[in-house]
Amino acid sequence: MMKNRMNQKLVAVVLGLSMALVACKGGKPFPTEESSVGGKMTETGSEKNSPSETKKHEEGTTFDREETPMVGGWSINKGHFSPEENRDAMKAFHKAINGLTGYYYEVVAVLGSQVVAGTNYAYLCRGNVVVPDAEPTYLILYVYENLIGKARILDSQSIFTGNLGGVIGDFSLNNGKTELQENAAVSAAFEKAVANLADVSYEPIAYLGLQAVDGEGPTYAVLCLEKAGTASAKTKLSMITIYEDLGGKAKIRSTEDVELGLS
Repeated sequence: MMKNRMNQKLVAVVLGLSMALVACKGGKPFPTEESSVGGKMTETGSEKNSPSETKKHEEGTTFDREETPMVGGWSINKGHFSPEENRDAMKAFHKAINGLTGYYYEVVAVLGSQVVAGTNYAYLCRGNVVVPDAEPTYLILYVYENLIGKARILDSQSIFTGNLGGVIGDFSLNNGKTELQENAAVSAAFEKAVANLADVSYEPIAYLGLQAVDGEGPTYAVLCLEKAGTASAKTKLSMITIYEDLGGKAKIRSTEDVELGLS
């Protein structure tokens, strides 16, 4: 009997020392009924990934920031729209269309850019299907260039196919030079139409088309950079139509905002 009691005391001492040793080493306590579910030990807060950490891990395996454009604001090329003045944009354009067949893009103006994970560019283009007697159209072409210089076409947005809201009748698209200085009649009508505007100003970017109606003067479609008269006003792109009557007087007939952005 005395021997059994001594053995029990010895076991109790050894067990106590073992538990103390575990505690000193930062060990985990044995699971209790409160800390286990369905026979399995639950994870402690330090072991379980937080929702944000889990989401970050999932995005890291599915989201390529280098190849996927991120949303940001567009910057319009104020006063510098010619392809010659936008060499970086034109390099991206030529890389993006390299190997393209069946459709032809001619850059008329570089309208703006968007800083993303890389750069998006917006080009005013005259586009045409490569088939005999195909009719051209004016559109905005969007190109994305990533951080290592690879470029691809993202989207296109038709802005002028020969019809304009608020103006009755079809326009003949301009298949020649689009600069106003190269189109004397359009330039003269434009200058007369905007001469007395006080609360807004228009800078012409490209002459896109003409509407000719029997017994009336011509109506011209011109893409412009528009700015309100106040110093703090933001600029925007506008499609305007200018009507010149048979007596030579000209006025703005209609205006339409042109928004840059992917559909």
